[in-house]
Amino acid sequence: MSTRFAMVACFMAAFLVACQAATPNTLETPLPRSAKGYGLYSWQTNNQWHFTLITGTNRDKTLEEITSGENTVTEDGWVRISVQGVDALKAVLHRLPQQENVFWADNRWPPIQGSNMTLPPAAIVGEIKDYSRQLGLRLNGIDQ
Repeated sequence: MSTRFAMVACFMAAFLVACQAATPNTLETPLPRSAKGYGLYSWQTNNQWHFTLITGTNRDKTLEEITSGENTVTEDGWVRISVQGVDALKAVLHRLPQQENVFWADNRWPPIQGSNMTLPPAAIVGEIKDYSRQLGLRLNGIDQ
């Protein structure tokens, strides 16, 4: 009986490891190139900066789509990743392919009803701009 249990336990452990390795949301997994680039949204809550990187489309995003839900990277290229803090944002940007377009939106464009989307202070924006440039990303939507 204990041999059967050990075999089942080994099989389950191997299965879980294989499933984990196939998950595309790990921090090391490169993100796909997007035909329409990516949108980057930022807002502050309780003195913490939050950021969402989402696949570019031909439609405006809703506040709920930007600020809630789980992080997602699908096999067909849909990406929605939310993080808290500048270092976490840098880790996400590092996953993008070189020369990828990223449009940093605030509440001026596109306007998102009921949101507090805004750019962080100039020092943070400058830090992200410099880091994006080092990575070879095209960061748009803010004064270059």
